[in-house]
Amino acid sequence: MNRIAVIGCGGSGKSTLSRVMNENFDLRRTIMNIAPENLRMVEVARSTGASAKFAGSGGAIVGLYKDGKQYQQLSDALAAIRCTVLRPMIFE
Repeated sequence: MNRIAVIGCGGSGKSTLSRVMNENFDLRRTIMNIAPENLRMVEVARSTGASAKFAGSGGAIVGLYKDGKQYQQLSDALAAIRCTVLRPMIFE
C-alpha cells in the first residue's frame, strides 16, 4: 500500500505503476484461486511486456503498454485467445 500511496502523490512514474499493478495481481494469486481463463488473459498480456491485472473480480483485465508497437502486439496476442482490447480516449 505504501507504493500505491507514493504513486498517488506523484512520486513515481508509469513504470512503477506497471510494476505495482503486476505485483497486485501476483499477490491476489497467492491468496485465492484464479480461474484458468482469467489467468490466461493476464499471462498473454504480460507475454507482450505489458502490465496486467484484474479490473475487478475477473472476466476483464486492465494494464499499461509502452507504445503503439506494443499495443498492436497486445491486441494481436489477446485476439488469438478471443479477447478484445479497448483503448480509452483520454481528453485533457
